[in-house]
Amino acid sequence: MLVTFRIIDTQSRLHTTPAIISARELASLVTLLRTTGLIIDADPGETDHLPYKFEFNANSLALARFADTLNWREDIIGIIEEAQFLGRSLRVERADDDIDIQLRVSEHIALAADLLLRADTAAKLFAAIGIDPAKRSSISIDRLRDLLQQPCTMKTFEDLQIRTVFDMLGMTVSTDCGEQLPRLSWADAMA
Repeated sequence: MLVTFRIIDTQSRLHTTPAIISARELASLVTLLRTTGLIIDADPGETDHLPYKFEFNANSLALARFADTLNWREDIIGIIEEAQFLGRSLRVERADDDIDIQLRVSEHIALAADLLLRADTAAKLFAAIGIDPAKRSSISIDRLRDLLQQPCTMKTFEDLQIRTVFDMLGMTVSTDCGEQLPRLSWADAMA
């Protein structure tokens, strides 16, 4: 089993609200993502053909491409613009009991790559930073940065033979997220 670590922000206030998109707009969006090579991070259980619950990083594609694909809708352009400004992913979702498909700014800050670790390596990481993952699902980036700056923490990573994980976390905590309130969160990739 894999554990996914990613930077999120659930505290900062967003200036946009989710927008309802039609099935045709969803199909056009998925086609755009596939033809431009953007990765569709579908939720578990979603079909590859046309998922209804997924995220994607919109930061490498011009806003005008999205606007043209999604009929120049001002509400959608605003959402995409905010996601790009904040360096966040976009989220498409449809509740199981609802027919409406929504597009919104994700809590996932896509400025740093996600870190996928085997469960045994993730357990060593948690031990090195003194966290019980059964009791917590995230740590603030500021707190993690402080922990990584302590010489005893680096020594613990080395003793556990996961120095490369220490180095990867060092790059993650150095990501400038602007005025957002970033946290490193974790979840089983198979959950």
